[in-house]
Amino acid sequence: MNPLENEKNTDSLEQEDAKTECTTVVIPNHMKRLPPGTFAGYWNLSSVEIPTSVRYVHFDFAVTCEKLSEIIVEKDHPMFISDNGILYDKRMKKLIRCPQGKRGIVTIPEGVEIIVQGAFSRCNRIPCVHLPSTLKTIDSGAFALCENLISIEIPQQIDTISRSAFFFCLSLENIILPKTLKKIQANAFSFCQSLVSIDIPQTITYVGKDAFKGCSELIIFSEHVMKPQHWSKLWNPKNRPVHWNTSIK
Repeated sequence: MNPLENEKNTDSLEQEDAKTECTTVVIPNHMKRLPPGTFAGYWNLSSVEIPTSVRYVHFDFAVTCEKLSEIIVEKDHPMFISDNGILYDKRMKKLIRCPQGKRGIVTIPEGVEIIVQGAFSRCNRIPCVHLPSTLKTIDSGAFALCENLISIEIPQQIDTISRSAFFFCLSLENIILPKTLKKIQANAFSFCQSLVSIDIPQTITYVGKDAFKGCSELIIFSEHVMKPQHWSKLWNPKNRPVHWNTSIK
């Protein structure tokens, strides 16, 4: 039984008892928004279909749905499209949400320019993401709490690692920063406990507060001769070792 079949209230989901048994949901075609927690409690949900009526999807619309592996979009939707079970805007310029139950290596297609806030948050079954050369923006918290993400290479067009972008990526061992990078915002790599080294290029003019907080094994290599003036005083709060005027390569 689809617990949304007789849904009459666009702001909440009824039939609480059916939630835990539900594996697939087709959202009623009168719903317009999927706010945070829309599917809270749907522990076994594996697939959801978004109708043409929905015009807003929050990245945490399925926050407790750890088994959700596929987001389907109704054909001819004016705003959204699905590719390989991942939700994008219609032009496939923005990656909006990867379902939390997605497994294996993810390759984002060329043409995508923005990974929006929280798009991969809590995707704990993905070890690696291949980013397209067209990517321009990794928004705040984009990969936060991806506890099994091991490796990622940031493409050349990126100039900022946003706030908490890789927060609590406990398994992240390797990240390659491009020579075009200018800013690493606050908490960008906080609690990446498996990260053992990072190479900060000369182009970086700002590193925010607690950027590497909780990175207990980290050794930092920087092409700068000394800490630049505009870096936060708390950019390296636990005083992890820094090798100035040095590159890993």
